[in-house]
Amino acid sequence: MADFITARTSYLVNSSATNCEFCQYSTGADYAKTFNLMEKYYAWGDTGITPLFCISSYAMVGVMMKMRSKATKNAKND
Repeated sequence: MADFITARTSYLVNSSATNCEFCQYSTGADYAKTFNLMEKYYAWGDTGITPLFCISSYAMVGVMMKMRSKATKNAKND
């Protein structure tokens, strides 16, 4: 088993445990590589997309509320 573990980027949590506590990834970066998230260059683009999404979502809610309130006012006047 020791040869198997040393051949991979993994570790055994507790070597004296009776159940298997073998972890496939030794760090979070190893896990992120499975999603092709190894380039730090892309992280800044994703960081910019997140606030843009939040701002546009709030803007759309504001526009929809404005449109709804105008329709309600017109219905009351008729």
